[in-house]
Amino acid sequence: MSSPLGNIELGPVGIWASSGLWTAAGEKAADAAAELEDLGYKALWIGSSAGNLEIHGSLLAGTNRLVVASGIINVWADPAPLVAKRFQQLDALYPDRILVGLGSSHAALVTEEEYRKPLTRLRRYLDELDGLDPTVPSRRRVLAALGPKTLAMAAERSAGAHPYLTTPEHTARARQIIGPGALLAPEQMAIFEKDPATARGIARATLALYLQLPNYT
Repeated sequence: MSSPLGNIELGPVGIWASSGLWTAAGEKAADAAAELEDLGYKALWIGSSAGNLEIHGSLLAGTNRLVVASGIINVWADPAPLVAKRFQQLDALYPDRILVGLGSSHAALVTEEEYRKPLTRLRRYLDELDGLDPTVPSRRRVLAALGPKTLAMAAERSAGAHPYLTTPEHTARARQIIGPGALLAPEQMAIFEKDPATARGIARATLALYLQLPNYT
């Protein structure tokens, strides 16, 4: 079976880290990405990515093989022409090493007034991308998908799905929905802590923000 991503290789396990961590790292960010590459990781997912893909470009420049993916770009905030232009620029410099993740975010992170029919908004954004030339081709983009309708759209309109903050049970259901041929790249949180009580404390503090967002609850 051919890969839905063409020549891009993500490997079995990648690394997810928020854009804020890479921004805070400053000049050390590229060295950190290079270290991940040396450790054998093939993919780095940047959470809460900006449409200008500035962070992605700097990390691509500091590595040799690492695929850098946006996980995700907010379709309410970043216009499709900007994303397409920056993708084309980076893909020309670093062929087959940039992957664009798109999603409809959350009402609390947009505005309640704007956040209407997020699935429709995501579909129209993809329509706009498909109307651009050059653009972000479907095999070079993935969708942040949790519910069954968005998962089905991910399989139809992109290389696959990048669900965030999910469980193994959700991953199994998602695979049934998108079928065997589409990419399924779930973000799975893990805590490197041996003491159970300490680990639970870290987990609860980390999840506090997400449990205020209806898309997750």
